[in-house]
Amino acid sequence: MKRLVLIFAVVPLLVSCGGREKKAEKIAKETVVKTLYYPDTYEPVETVVDSAFVTIYTNKEALMAAYEIIDLKMERERLQMDYEGALSDVSLYGDFTYGRSAYREEKYRQAKEELAEAERKLKGCEDELKEQQTIIRTCYETINEGVFCGWVIAHRYRAENGNGMTLMGDVVILTDKDMENIVNVFTDDEFDDHNINKLRDIIDDVLDED
Repeated sequence: MKRLVLIFAVVPLLVSCGGREKKAEKIAKETVVKTLYYPDTYEPVETVVDSAFVTIYTNKEALMAAYEIIDLKMERERLQMDYEGALSDVSLYGDFTYGRSAYREEKYRQAKEELAEAERKLKGCEDELKEQQTIIRTCYETINEGVFCGWVIAHRYRAENGNGMTLMGDVVILTDKDMENIVNVFTDDEFDDHNINKLRDIIDDVLDED
């Protein structure tokens, strides 16, 4: 199965009139089959519809910030490795105990430039992380919690993955009040770096820091 990601834009839904459960099943199927390697293998297992209320976990801006934080933290790890590599090179080529050479001088100059660039990028990443964390905190302080905001569709299904193995999948779909538009789509796939559990953990971590 292709990885599901959060959908932040409101996406028009072409659903027929009928009972809420029937609409939910149709929405779930149309959403899931778009992500499958083999759409014809899709088999619904269970669909549960419930009311959705405003919380920090349904706030699109906060969720987007959490999504960005996950990516920024992965980027920070990569930049930290670049920084440590450049720092090691500065130490290596800056040791003139046994004399100087044009080659060593040039390598030392390059290493210092790379270190300065790595420091700049690392600082930029840290600044962006703080900005996204501030967005989450601001959203938490300003949202009107408890207000009915739409419907949540929890859907479980079976389908074949790229290796032809039949696996279970779970998605959570948030719609508007009229169940006419999809607001967000979440997955709880543990292999998805942006699954709903990881997004919730990021939000909780940010708020717990206060």
